[in-house]
Amino acid sequence: MSKNAKRVKTWAFTGMLAISGLLSSCDNHEEKEPVKPQQPTTEVSVQPQPKQRTDREIRDEYTKHVRDSIVQANGGRDYQNQLDSQRRSWYDKDDIYTLEYPYTLGGVMDREVINAGSKIIENSYNKIVMELGKYHVRLDDAISQDSTGFDIKNSGYSWNNRVSKEAMCFIGIENEEVGSEEEYEWRQLVEAVDRVIDAADYGQPNKDNMHAMVSQIVKDTKASLIQSRKSIEKKYADYYLVPENTVMGTSDAGEGGYVYGYEDLNYEWYNGKYLITTRSVSVYDSKLTVDFFGEPGAKYELISLGEGKWQVVKTSTDGKVSKTHVFEDKKDFDVNVHSTNTPERVGESSFNFEPGYNYGVHVSFSQVANVQTRKKDWTVKLPQNVQQQVDSLHQVINAKEELENEVSRKFCEADSISRAMTRERFGSREL
Repeated sequence: MSKNAKRVKTWAFTGMLAISGLLSSCDNHEEKEPVKPQQPTTEVSVQPQPKQRTDREIRDEYTKHVRDSIVQANGGRDYQNQLDSQRRSWYDKDDIYTLEYPYTLGGVMDREVINAGSKIIENSYNKIVMELGKYHVRLDDAISQDSTGFDIKNSGYSWNNRVSKEAMCFIGIENEEVGSEEEYEWRQLVEAVDRVIDAADYGQPNKDNMHAMVSQIVKDTKASLIQSRKSIEKKYADYYLVPENTVMGTSDAGEGGYVYGYEDLNYEWYNGKYLITTRSVSVYDSKLTVDFFGEPGAKYELISLGEGKWQVVKTSTDGKVSKTHVFEDKKDFDVNVHSTNTPERVGESSFNFEPGYNYGVHVSFSQVANVQTRKKDWTVKLPQNVQQQVDSLHQVINAKEELENEVSRKFCEADSISRAMTRERFGSREL
């Protein structure tokens, strides 16, 4: 043992004794002869008696006082203050996510769809402006645009409606979860243009011509946006594997909400390396006997004979094959498709049985029916400057985790010593 280690142990033991002696001295009061109270001349003033502390309260107060003293002495409080002065690690992790996302599969597809779509929208809007300009109808007083959207000016109000080009780029994506928000964005813009046309000093025939012209340009623009988006999805099709008829271009925003984009393609649950199709069913027959099931090492399989007829086949470890009688239960297999990075083989199955409440047996069976494998894996490649920022944030997170661990050690140490000193002072029995 080194001299330094001996000094540390000696200090710890001496410190415990010193703290124990100090706390013990707090309870040793010099006995004094009680002073007789003077007799009141007129009336007696009854003073409230202080509440007597229970033995458990005294013990707990002692433990807390010792623990707090040790935490202060061993630097635990300083480490805690240092940790509290820094922002939480999840903010650093959010920053890492923000830095890395543009280079993920979802981030790259988002950027390409939005960049290409925004140009299509801008060109179409400029075409509308040009065509209306032939009638000397100007949109500047009602609508302004920038690279990300349009501001619809509301006459008589201090606020404007903001129309997002990003949402407009994802036109054509409609399902139960998402609805048709992108249609709302387009409707906002078209209605603003129509109001300008309706306010123009022209007869109805010319106004109808302008409305028809705007409607046709918008229709053509939507078709171009859909074609552009699907072309980009096809470009990266080797990097994702999703169930057939999946609505692409929306991602889970939590709490049942959705946002436009391809973020979900970055996650295993949505775009794993393997797409597994399983068939599962649960059936029951009152005449099945429990004795047939549960044989160690035996393989069980539920066989469908069609028209709701079933049979359980058992293959024992010695190769012997046994079968139940054919029974009926008007059910069919449920088909489930899930994404995963864990490979599975066609034919792999799971079998479970449960005795009926009074008689018979419930049988559950699931089997892998199909396995598809994604063609390519996406690799995130960060530019050097971005990688340096990410590495720096990881170092910050590691330092905070080490500090958290040190705080935990200091407080655990104080807690252990305080409990030991409490047992030494009051005995081992918990009150």
